[in-house]
Amino acid sequence: MRKLSDAGVETNRPNDYFAEMAKKDDHMKKVGDKLLALKNRQEMTERNRNNFKLRKYGKQVQRAVTLERQMKKKETLNSIKKYRKGKTTNPDFLDETSKENGPHGKKVSQFQKLQKQNVKRNYRDQKYGFGGKKKGQKRNTNESSNNVSGFKKNVHGAKKKNVRPGKTRRTKLKSKR
Repeated sequence: MRKLSDAGVETNRPNDYFAEMAKKDDHMKKVGDKLLALKNRQEMTERNRNNFKLRKYGKQVQRAVTLERQMKKKETLNSIKKYRKGKTTNPDFLDETSKENGPHGKKVSQFQKLQKQNVKRNYRDQKYGFGGKKKGQKRNTNESSNNVSGFKKNVHGAKKKNVRPGKTRRTKLKSKR
């Protein structure tokens, strides 16, 4: 190439040079599309492989976290059992702060969590009742049927004025005239 350029022979095709191609344009377009599809498929498989690896790693981490939580739960339940049976006298296991942060970024102790649960439980027991007979609770009693404190006259009792009488009443009125 160097010798040709030194001799002054042009090796590059001029810009205005038009020649017949060996293959048609539509065929070359198909080839280009095929190559592009192949490239996209390879990228997709690579992406899927990476996602699979990430999911696998995430599952391992999640498994480890759940095992750790189960172990902690087991330990606290065992310490609660020991406290109930009287084997230990100090309830230190309740004051251990959990790693989870509570509202406003403050750490909530397990004792406080138990208290909160008890408050909810007590409220539900008070509202819905605790144990006892379930059948016939919604049935009317003498007291409930005689109680008219919830009766709203404007909703239930007020009748509309100037309402057209029914057909039988109209016929009776006609017969009286």
